[in-house]
Amino acid sequence: LYFESHQHTVLIYVMKSKNGKQVKQYRFYASLSDIEHKLESKGFLRVHKSYLVNMNHISKLGGLINTVLMDNGEQIPIGRTFKESAMQAYMVFKRR
Repeated sequence: LYFESHQHTVLIYVMKSKNGKQVKQYRFYASLSDIEHKLESKGFLRVHKSYLVNMNHISKLGGLINTVLMDNGEQIPIGRTFKESAMQAYMVFKRR
């Protein structure tokens, strides 16, 4: 679903069940920027300095509250500096 970076630790949230309700979490040490470069071509999008999301699991991007709504109901914040590029990249992704 998405990666979250917090104090040099990256958390990865993975959908555990097919109904999209249960999420499993894994923790490891890495740079979110390194992960971003490795997964950019796989449909992952940087939306915040601390978040990298899988575009296949986005239900809604943007709006008045500047969040990404994931298909499991999670809301991820969109950073000011990432909003415009994230919106453009997602539009291109959806056209495929």
